[in-house]
Amino acid sequence: MLGPCRAVFLLLCFTGSACALKILFFLPLFGVSHVRFSGKLVDILAQAGHNITVYQPVLDDGIKSRGFSSKNVTYYTRPRNPGEFPKLQSGFDNLWDGMTMKNMQEYGEYRREFCTAVMNDEQNLAALKAENFDLVVTEWFEACGYGVIEAIGAQKYVTTWSGGLHPDVPAYFGVKRHFSYSPDTLSSSTEKMTFFERVKGIFAHTFGYFVLKNIMTGTTAEAIRTRFPNFDLHTAVAKSAFIFVNSEDHVDYVIPRTPKVITIPNMDNDKPKPLTGKIGEIVESQKTRGIVLFSFGSVLQSSSMPAHVKAAFLEAFKEFPDVTFFWKYEKPEDGTAANIPNVFIDKWLPQRDLLYHPKILAFITHGGQNSLNEASSAGVPLLALPVFADQHRNRALITHRGIGFGLDHQTITKEKVVEALREILNNKKYKEKAQLISRMIQARPLSTKESFIKHIEFAAEFGDTGTLSAEGANQNVFVLYSLDVIAFLVSVVVVAVLLVKSLIVVLYRLVKSKVYKNKVE
Repeated sequence: MLGPCRAVFLLLCFTGSACALKILFFLPLFGVSHVRFSGKLVDILAQAGHNITVYQPVLDDGIKSRGFSSKNVTYYTRPRNPGEFPKLQSGFDNLWDGMTMKNMQEYGEYRREFCTAVMNDEQNLAALKAENFDLVVTEWFEACGYGVIEAIGAQKYVTTWSGGLHPDVPAYFGVKRHFSYSPDTLSSSTEKMTFFERVKGIFAHTFGYFVLKNIMTGTTAEAIRTRFPNFDLHTAVAKSAFIFVNSEDHVDYVIPRTPKVITIPNMDNDKPKPLTGKIGEIVESQKTRGIVLFSFGSVLQSSSMPAHVKAAFLEAFKEFPDVTFFWKYEKPEDGTAANIPNVFIDKWLPQRDLLYHPKILAFITHGGQNSLNEASSAGVPLLALPVFADQHRNRALITHRGIGFGLDHQTITKEKVVEALREILNNKKYKEKAQLISRMIQARPLSTKESFIKHIEFAAEFGDTGTLSAEGANQNVFVLYSLDVIAFLVSVVVVAVLLVKSLIVVLYRLVKSKVYKNKVE
């Protein structure tokens, strides 16, 4: 039987804030999709009754949204000082030209300077330390959060990752990648690779590891070590109670992972809103076959698209007068598509609401993770035009799952766009497969929101339990892949073969000698 104090506690826990956790989010203002993903998690936990604090230092002051809408959130920030990272945005404007090593090195230096500034933000760090949070939530994308965790003395924390289930994620927890069927983060291969694709994958992994460790997260770790000399980023990530990944199980590749890796796609699963305003009027008044959404996300600017790519799409759209194209375009004032009646452009489009509209036919996308997840949930076929980072991986995923296919922006022509649109609009197999996956997603046994909340509450109580990481974390490559055992067994076989061969030679010589001796006698 419960004692009176225990009973009162449980009653308060069910009816009020007695069980509310004090949770800190490290949510730097950098990368719109990353901010939105983490911001949605803030809203979910705040709505669940927990006391949320957000520490949001500014790296990109071009982002105007904090990412969350909850009012009862305690907010700390470190504004970006004038003159900090002046070339940051120009680097994003040139993404259509590809990411060069120079771009990545500059990006790494921005992150070093940013994290150094955060580590020197004594006023905010002291205030946060005094709060004694039950749990800290930090982003893998901007690893400076692990330095904040060290600075405030937090013992329990979880990691979030707004990208897909990349092989590097479970590797932190001892489940190292299998190169035979785990494509690299920057790869365009699928899980069914040829021999040479597997060779290429190993080289890509080596290059990616160099970039990640020495140019990007490596510079962040160096900034943290200016305050904590013994800090090790790999160890810090590995001690996370869980890592929450923005990956859809029915779309992403299947790779081994530990129970520490929790997938939470489509957290923004509120019902889509009816289309209103000018967009709603256009959709409802059109007598066309349907609509196609054309959007390249929040970082990649359609207005910065190379002229030949822009022309290829505009000329191709003219060939489909029975389809209305909605294009998210940042500078509509430049007159793009002004004389094409079936193309509507605007700086912002209600992407989720358009994807769930019954008139939607297809989605032309850059292949970003959020766009992939939203389209998969809505059951919309995809035509991907990847430009950088994991977008090439996502294009391969789209093709592999049969929910669409991709184009190459460097070799694109009007004819290729026309052919691709005819295929995606007229071949029913893409729509059927997309809708099948959508039904699987909607029928998920446990909602991602419920799973996230329960795992957060578990992490706040137990932290890193020490029971959910694999022993592979402590093994070198020879032991991990049993190369030593294979070498031993091969050696045994080789020695055995040599011994048998030697024995046969000796026996042969003895027999031959005896036969010769008998002939002589």
